[in-house]
Amino acid sequence: MTPEEHSPLVFDRQGIRAVDAMAIAEGISGLTLMERAAQGAAEKAMAMTEAGASICIVCGTGNNGGDGWAVARLLHEHDRAVCVVAHALPSADTDAYANAQRTTELGIDVRAGGPLPPADLLIDGLLGTGFTGTLHDAGRMRVEAINVHAAPVLALDLPSGLDADTGLPAPVAVYATHTVTFGGMKLGLSLDHASTWTGPVDVIDLGVPRAVLHQCALPSSNLGGS
Repeated sequence: MTPEEHSPLVFDRQGIRAVDAMAIAEGISGLTLMERAAQGAAEKAMAMTEAGASICIVCGTGNNGGDGWAVARLLHEHDRAVCVVAHALPSADTDAYANAQRTTELGIDVRAGGPLPPADLLIDGLLGTGFTGTLHDAGRMRVEAINVHAAPVLALDLPSGLDADTGLPAPVAVYATHTVTFGGMKLGLSLDHASTWTGPVDVIDLGVPRAVLHQCALPSSNLGGS
């Protein structure tokens, strides 16, 4: 086992934002990063279900929701019965909106709200690493709706409502069965107490150059060298 495999790189909120910015500056588009994240998440979702399984994806309006929209499209293409619950579309001219458009064009079942439907798997794409502060009432209600659902939950990047740096809920967070986090391990997810909400965590490699990752990672996780 190499030092890098033994001690994976860890990023705080600021560091993972820098990874995205530097990757885009090096010519990897935001859409490409989102597609790679979605591919990794879709593979995990397919491993958790069988062909024909029903999967409900709850999408927010930011990039985490954009990941969810892209996952919906990929799962639809792999014989899963997909439903998207999105209380609002992402802002126009964003990568998230582009993925929402691509997905809705496929005729996938999209719902603007209401109770979450029965499903074999829920995918949490409400909130990502950019979330800080305290959940507003509507956000809290959506998190709690996921938590009372009978299906297992796959969280995208981190469970919604969990702080990326502290690994603590604000004041509630999704209880995920499994989490796929994108680009690198987040500081909050690496803390022991966070496992209450995350379940096992898989890191999805987005193909960002290692030099960029090492430049942005927290110093204590960067001892494996470049």
